[in-house]
Amino acid sequence: RVYVRENKNSVCPTLTANMGTGGHNVPIIRDNNGIRKLTPRECFNLQGFPSSYVLPKTLSDTNLYKLAGNAVSIPVVKLLVNKIIPYLYIKNMEDANNDEQEEQKDDENFKNKFFAQLL
Repeated sequence: RVYVRENKNSVCPTLTANMGTGGHNVPIIRDNNGIRKLTPRECFNLQGFPSSYVLPKTLSDTNLYKLAGNAVSIPVVKLLVNKIIPYLYIKNMEDANNDEQEEQKDDENFKNKFFAQLL
């Protein structure tokens, strides 16, 4: 028996580090030749590696699948960084404004105490 779960949303499932270790973890696709596993090259491309990236020739497909599954997806990292940086900038500006307001309050309290001692 062969069980294949249909991918109804046309999105690649998660690529994991244990792809290729048992055969059942590598995503499959249907093309003109039938159903087949994604190649290591296709897995790397899905992870955001350019087609020009040269896969190590000394590694077996099993190890290449593991490598692809452990890879950090560059487009995802860029997306996250581009979303986080503006928030950090705004948060930093808010903190700086709060610090400045606290310093102004401290200066005002110091002046009030100083002048109260003079009177």
